[in-house]
Amino acid sequence: MDPITLIVTALSAGSRATRRDGAPAALPEAHAELTTLARQRLQGRPNGSMVLKQHAEDPARWTRPLATALGAEGAAGDAGLIAAAQAVLRLTDAAGSSRGKYALDGTSRPGQAPD
Repeated sequence: MDPITLIVTALSAGSRATRRDGAPAALPEAHAELTTLARQRLQGRPNGSMVLKQHAEDPARWTRPLATALGAEGAAGDAGLIAAAQAVLRLTDAAGSSRGKYALDGTSRPGQAPD
């Protein structure tokens, strides 16, 4: 999976999961950290915060604009943002994470093919 897709997927998954009963106790804090890092990454972009907020409310409609904005702002190379996204995905999909579902291209776990 490419880094931008990973980040946007984690933002979507975290947003959905924090609204449900039974979400892991650590998820709200992990998702808040991810959102804060994404907001910081987008702060120099016109409408960056708006795109992030709109994505939280309607991920299906705002996934592409958010991915474009994050890509343009260099999020693919932001190790902290990527680590925060992976932390959220471990909490929202532990089984998928352990299988390497969210591994970055070229960094799959032993015995796992990259997505």
